[in-house]
Amino acid sequence: MKAGGNGAAQLTKFGGWNHAHPGNSGPSPDDVFLLIENLSQPDLVSTGATAIKYYRDSASITVVTSQGNYVVTVKDWGKLQAAYERFSDDPGGFDDEYRDFAGIYLQQYATANGSASIYALSQLLGASINVYREDRNLNGGSYYPVKNTGMLITPLNCQ
Repeated sequence: MKAGGNGAAQLTKFGGWNHAHPGNSGPSPDDVFLLIENLSQPDLVSTGATAIKYYRDSASITVVTSQGNYVVTVKDWGKLQAAYERFSDDPGGFDDEYRDFAGIYLQQYATANGSASIYALSQLLGASINVYREDRNLNGGSYYPVKNTGMLITPLNCQ
């Protein structure tokens, strides 16, 4: 399925979500929090505990950019829920914090917007999520996990 127009998220055939980021930024907290918000969807809730467990075990968000794509999965639902509650209490403040972290990264490394957004996301949600990146210029276009190593976002060597 292609990404939704105007950045609109679309449900994929397998229960994940995808949408485009034309500015090539990586996933934002707003993107990731769709995973939490979907848990209260009536269609999911009405199907029962088995379906909810399946959703929790396989949910993902995909962000499509011209430089490469990102996939986020949940590592710890409890920590993600706690971050979502903090976000819900002050969405503007949470988003400001995200932008501030990205700005710090850009000042330090003057690098791609995608790396700055992944750094910011890892500062706010790193203990609760896994992030994978497909870089069309590296690794033959395959996906690799990314890791925040201090200030630098690097591919995680899985070999």
